[in-house]
Parts: sequence; structure tokens; C-alpha cells
Amino acid sequence: MLMTFLLILAAIIPPILIMLFVYYQDKFEREEMHHLALAVFLGGLSIFPALYLEQTISENFEIDLFNHFHTFLYSFFGIALVEELMKAIFFLAIIYNRKFFNEPYDGIVYSLFLSMGFALFENCSYVFDFGFTTALVRAFTAVPAHAVFAIILGYYFGRSKFEKENRYKLIAIGILLAVIAHGIYDLLILQTFSEPLMALSAVFIYGLAYVCWKYMKRLLEMSPFNQEVSS
Repeated sequence: MLMTFLLILAAIIPPILIMLFVYYQDKFEREEMHHLALAVFLGGLSIFPALYLEQTISENFEIDLFNHFHTFLYSFFGIALVEELMKAIFFLAIIYNRKFFNEPYDGIVYSLFLSMGFALFENCSYVFDFGFTTALVRAFTAVPAHAVFAIILGYYFGRSKFEKENRYKLIAIGILLAVIAHGIYDLLILQTFSEPLMALSAVFIYGLAYVCWKYMKRLLEMSPFNQEVSS
């Protein structure tokens, strides 16, 4: 019983810490908890069609991860496209047009919370299967990776809500860049060509994290609730 409890904590603490960090950056108009809970729930829900599609692809195509071309296709189309598209569909279908999505930074907040809902379910699965070592590794790799992809997506979704003339273009760019970032990350960790390239995946994610920090600051500056901007 104690071991199960500790495994659950190991799985959920990293996503929760990331959610709190992004949430408390919003100095102007923080979201209500039940709206954030909805986003987390949608993220957890989105993992089921994503897993179904990924399993279908794996079962119907002979994927050889020692074949570099197969690894490339599987990373970008079998995992990254499937997962980011599912998150985007749930976001656009249920959150995008709600009244509580009322400032650009909300795009990042809701995208991040949705993605962390996805990561929570995924993390629990991996941690219960492989234990604390996997939990520790994922806390500094896979979970931040999901956060980075979400912030990229949310940045463009947040802008698109309030830049109506470029709405569909920005939505498409957000999905495309999130898929590319996710695909590169998966390619680096799945390839069998070089172990140092696997380590490069962490450098890639934390480099993107810096870009995401800039994205967050930019959207906060654009907030209609920012008195410095409004005045």
C-alpha cells in the first residue's frame, strides 16, 4: 500500500509542479480551478484515442526501430502527430470558444493543463510498470517535454483567439510546430544510431524551454488585464 502511494506521488508531483509554475506566472487574471480541472480532465481523456491510434499504427505497420527511416516516420507520424493532434482537437472543440478563455496567456495555461492531464495518465502507466528510476528520469525529460510542446501550441492558440484575421494560420502553425518539436524529441530518444543523440534530447527540450519562457512573457504583456498595456 505504501509503495503504491509513493509511486503515485512520483508520477503526479512533476506535472503538478509545472502546472503551478505556469499558473502563478499569470499576474493579471488567474483562471478558476474548475476550469483548470476541466482542462486536466480533457487531457486525461485525450490519451485514450491517442493510444488507440498509436497501437493501431504499431499493429498494422512493421516498424523496425533499427531502421532509421522507420524511426523517423514513427516518431513524427506515429507518435508526435497523433498525440499533438488529439490534444489540439480536445482544446479547440471544448475550451477554445469558452468565455473564460479571455486573454492570450490563457492559451498557454489551458494547453499546459490539458497536456499535463495527458502526462499524468501516461506517467502513472510508466511508473507503475518500471518504478522509481523511470519516474525520476521522466520528471526531467518526458514531463517537461510535454509542457514545452503544450506551451508552443498554447502560444499560437492564444494569439489566434485574439488575432482573428490570422486565426486559422496561427492555429495551423501552432499544431505544426508542436508536432515538429515532439517529433524531434521522440526521434532523438528512439533512434539507435548513437547514445549521445539520446542525451541531446534533454538539451533540445531545455533549449525550447527558454523559448517557451519568452512566449509566456510575451503573451502576459499582451493581456488586456495588464494595466501597463491598458493605460
